[in-house]
Amino acid sequence: MLQSELVIRLAQAEGAERIALLCGQLGYAASISAVQERLTLLETDPDHVIYVADLPNARVIAWIQVCIVTVLIVGRQAEIYGLIVQEEYRGDGIGRLLLQWGEHWARQQGWDTIAVHSNVIWDQAHRFYEKAGYRRFKTQAVFRVVSQELIKDKRSVSSAFP
Repeated sequence: MLQSELVIRLAQAEGAERIALLCGQLGYAASISAVQERLTLLETDPDHVIYVADLPNARVIAWIQVCIVTVLIVGRQAEIYGLIVQEEYRGDGIGRLLLQWGEHWARQQGWDTIAVHSNVIWDQAHRFYEKAGYRRFKTQAVFRVVSQELIKDKRSVSSAFP
């Protein structure tokens, strides 16, 4: 697969089906309608960009999402929220090309740092980022609660909040 055959462009809601399939390969199953809705919201957000890599037949085979955030403890930084290449095209330089596009966009936004959060089970991804010049900063546990769980447990109901 030659990189010269690829077209890198901004993601659009019309590509949601292929993007949703790739979300699944990344470990995050998502419906086509959910991805369409998210893409529509993010298209107008100046602090987010999603690039896709298309083959000549207009088939999305990879994507990257980068966001600019301002965090009290670290300042302004870019974060890569996702980078996935369709399994059979991995190792062909497509991920590196999308990473370069994401980094270029982040620099244009004035980032001080760029961070990637990668699941500890993705050894291949860790090697990819290290080869691209990223250094392991820390390992952490990630906790979350879904709002419906809060409601079910009645933890979010309090007279202290408006």
